[in-house]
Amino acid sequence: MTDNYRLVYTSRRTAREPAIAAAEVTDIVAVASRNNELQGLRGALMASGNRFAQVLEGPRAAIERTFERICVDPRHRDVLVMNYGPSDTPAFSSFRLVSIDVDDIALPTDDSIGEAIIEMASAAIGRLHHVDQAGAR
Repeated sequence: MTDNYRLVYTSRRTAREPAIAAAEVTDIVAVASRNNELQGLRGALMASGNRFAQVLEGPRAAIERTFERICVDPRHRDVLVMNYGPSDTPAFSSFRLVSIDVDDIALPTDDSIGEAIIEMASAAIGRLHHVDQAGAR
C-alpha cells in the first residue's frame, strides 16, 4: 500500500479585488514551497482571476495537515475537494510547487481539473528544464 496521496481542490479568494495579483501568487508560492519541502509535499498551484486550483502530492498525513490549514485560512472560501486518494505515480517528482498563471484560461469545474493542472504543470516544468539546459551550454 502506498503512502503517496494526491489531493486536487479548488477555492476562491475572499479578497474583493476581481483578480489575484502576480506578486501575491509569488508570495504564496514562496511560503508554500518552503512548507511543502518540510512536509515532503510536491504539487502545482493554478491561479485564475479570483480562483485557485491546486494539486498536492505526498504523504497522506502531510496532505491532510496542509489541507486543514487551507480550509481555515481566511484568504480562502468555497473550498471544494475535486479528487483525493492514493497515487502510485507521482506527477511532480522534483518540484515542491509549480505555479501556473492562467488568467485567460477557463478552469474546468469537474474531476478533469486535476489532469488539466498536471498537464499544464508538466508543460511548465518542461519549459523550465529546457531553459536550464540551454543556459548550461
